Amino acid sequence: MTDVFNPEVFEQKLRRLANGFQKRFGELLKYDIEAELARFNEYRQTLSKYVVDGVAFMKSAQESNMKIVIEGANALMLDVDYGSYPFVTSSSTTLAGIIGGLALNPKNITETVGVVKAYTTRVGAGAFKTEDTEEIGTKLQEIGREWTYLGNVDWPQTPMWMLDVLDTFETIKIAIAYKIDGEELDSYPADLDILNRAEVVYHEMPGWQKPTTNARTYYDLPRAARDYVEYIEKFVGVKIKYIGTGPDREAMVQRA
Repeated sequence: MTDVFNPEVFEQKLRRLANGFQKRFGELLKYDIEAELARFNEYRQTLSKYVVDGVAFMKSAQESNMKIVIEGANALMLDVDYGSYPFVTSSSTTLAGIIGGLALNPKNITETVGVVKAYTTRVGAGAFKTEDTEEIGTKLQEIGREWTYLGNVDWPQTPMWMLDVLDTFETIKIAIAYKIDGEELDSYPADLDILNRAEVVYHEMPGWQKPTTNARTYYDLPRAARDYVEYIEKFVGVKIKYIGTGPDREAMVQRA
């Protein structure tokens, strides 16, 4: 980012990059470097008041006991260390990535909230054993409005957002393990060849087939929906505090 605010350095580096790509791709590269430089002359003026030294800013904020809310983007299985490598992003998407990326003192963290859907989706390539490309997957896409990107959908493995998307299903399947040649594996396989050959073990539960959108307390949810939440909660060993039941901000159930 500092290069953007040094016009001479920025232009020098951009021209060098453009020249390299031009040699590699020739006429295939349609790139107007003069127009790009002109755009960044405008960006430079607009962005200047919003850019700070991130490390110094975070250090000052922590020393001043400011309240800091940090939101992550990519999910765990895209983490460069814990994800299904090489089909991952280039950084850590976990709490560890936040600590290192923002120079955050871990002792200052007071609360951590993991947000996941009531059903799992995946963007891009890579093994996705519980993916459903037939009627179920299409139905989840339509109800869940999964159209902002090309997403693959599957039965849930972790809780708990967009519970209402499952309101119309007769049966809900939860992936709980993987098997190779009939033998259940002890954990999620790190070897993608093993994962590709693995068979998914499902736990089936009855659906509730009632709307959950108007629920405002936990016990407003149908019994089968609560059973579903509690099964996943027990299986993963993490308490589910919030349950999303619709697209509106108010469509959320908070458990005590």
